[in-house]
Amino acid sequence: MSHKTFSLFGNIQILLTVLLILSGASRAQNISLDNDIKEIDTYLNEKFPQDGPGAVVLVAKDGEIIMRKAYGMADLELGVPLKPEMVFRIGSITKQFTAASIMMLAEQDKLSLGDDITQFIPDYPTRVHKITIHHLLNHTSGIKSFDEVEDFYTNIRNDFAPLEFVDTFKNEPMDFEPGEQFKYNNSGYFLLGIIIEKISGMTYEEFVHQRIFKSLGMTNSYYGSHSRIIPNRASGYQETEKGFMNADYLSMSQMYAAGALLSTADDMWTWTKALHSGQVVSHESLELMTAPTRYGEGKTEGYGYGLWLKPLFEEKTVEHNGGINGYLTHALYLPERKIFVALLTNALVVADAPFLARWTAALLCGKDVHRKKAITPDSKVLDDVVGVYKISEGEFLTITREETKLFSQKTGGQKVEFFASSDTEFFYEYSFAHFTIVRDDYGKVIKMVMHGQGPDEEAFKTSQKPVIREAVELGVDTFSDYEGEYASEEGIEITIRQKEGKFYAQLKDQPEFEIFAEGANTFFFKVADAQLEFIRNEEGKVTGLLIHQGGRTLTMKRK
Repeated sequence: MSHKTFSLFGNIQILLTVLLILSGASRAQNISLDNDIKEIDTYLNEKFPQDGPGAVVLVAKDGEIIMRKAYGMADLELGVPLKPEMVFRIGSITKQFTAASIMMLAEQDKLSLGDDITQFIPDYPTRVHKITIHHLLNHTSGIKSFDEVEDFYTNIRNDFAPLEFVDTFKNEPMDFEPGEQFKYNNSGYFLLGIIIEKISGMTYEEFVHQRIFKSLGMTNSYYGSHSRIIPNRASGYQETEKGFMNADYLSMSQMYAAGALLSTADDMWTWTKALHSGQVVSHESLELMTAPTRYGEGKTEGYGYGLWLKPLFEEKTVEHNGGINGYLTHALYLPERKIFVALLTNALVVADAPFLARWTAALLCGKDVHRKKAITPDSKVLDDVVGVYKISEGEFLTITREETKLFSQKTGGQKVEFFASSDTEFFYEYSFAHFTIVRDDYGKVIKMVMHGQGPDEEAFKTSQKPVIREAVELGVDTFSDYEGEYASEEGIEITIRQKEGKFYAQLKDQPEFEIFAEGANTFFFKVADAQLEFIRNEEGKVTGLLIHQGGRTLTMKRK
């Protein structure tokens, strides 16, 4: 009897010890989580000041909301602060709702993913190709995206019926044969909206409202409308050289099934839980939605149906961003970690919402992404890091200095500012990339070690000196010789123009960038490692130009 008694007390002692250990581990985890939330809160407070456009963040872990907070203003004119329950345009996050709607109809045997789109839109000009619903869902159709069509941005205020808007892009040349390439495409999702309407007998707006929003209790999600009163809608803004302005008007009839929905962070969490638990579509359909796209000859792209599949370090993610007039949003889910992050902002370019959402998720996964504090090193350190570093054959990273600011530029790439966190450590804003400089025994910089989401890379410092391009004065009258449109045999087009004494170049369907005169007939970009060289004939008339970038030259003729 006594032997059993001692054994029992021994087991109780072991149990108490185990409980104490588990309790200590739980407290440590809670402290770590609290610290992460504080770091996220500090970061977002810095990026979204109280007197500017702001953001709503919602973070959930293991099925529970651990952070739900608003920053900045919902209405700058009325001085109304943002609240966590406010409504935002979600832009291209709309695409996952459209894709799920198609999968719901497929599960009812009302369509097949291999169906030719002419079964539903008979007069669509497929140019003897078979374009399937599958091609529309994963951006492999080859149809030109409507936002790449000439004059799209000059007509964004116009309202269209769905088929009327299709007329604005359907006769454009195809970018490639269906299934041969991947190219993100808004037109494909616009056409999916029409297919949903044809099959269901409902408008796209009615279908999404009845079958998704109402069914799941997403009471603060809507199809976009400028005229409808939408409670708690946050105003959208754009940042300009003169400060914030109201976002340009954009007809939601043109965004439609590709980007017209509005929602809240709470409703996005409701949607994500439902989608990944089988409440919206079957697990088999979800697997199709979250399978990488295969195209061409064995190539793959990290995109499923309406969802990006981007690795976050070694973690798997299911995510999408939305950029639309006045708003930049991101929703991210890590299925294996059960972590969800929604970051909705009401200004298009104030801060990088996708990076901030991914950074938040990475921090919660225990990744070493703790923010670094920028310092200003002394002049010698700045001078030492300047130079040309060889990454691989034909690929270099050039570091330059402008007073106390440092910039890096890969061969043919954009010029990006970076910051020092110590005399040897440097980092980029809105990026996981950072690097360390390594010195020899005499203190001379010999290489840098670049860190990011993958394996470390080394780049060795060369004896080359950075090419510093100096702008020269050029009169507006002289520049008039170059103004006009130019095109290459490959169909690439560029427009050269001047505005208010400054000179600009704009590739078709791309933003315009300022160019600077370097000499007679030569100009350069400051935002990228690219130069323009204008060609004159024997009479001195400008007949074409050359674009030099990344060791390549593109010849263009004046139109």
